[in-house]
Amino acid sequence: VLVEKQADEEDLKQANTSSWEHGLIRSDDSDDELGLGPCLIARGEVDAPDIDGRVLVRGDLPLGQFTDVKITGHRDYDLIAEPA
Repeated sequence: VLVEKQADEEDLKQANTSSWEHGLIRSDDSDDELGLGPCLIARGEVDAPDIDGRVLVRGDLPLGQFTDVKITGHRDYDLIAEPA
């Protein structure tokens, strides 16, 4: 069942690549635990905190504000984005 769910997630993420997202910038990943280099951790406008995947934003944006980002890829259940 988990393998099937991951396959469904891959289809969803593939569809989301190159799309736009309005997200809340929540924190930074300054320790680079994800191996992506410096990035900010955000969530989508309709995503539930700590339940849905994160939006990992490469770039410099103010924390605590909603902003538009462009989805450029994914990693597991998280989306990778850059400032719009």
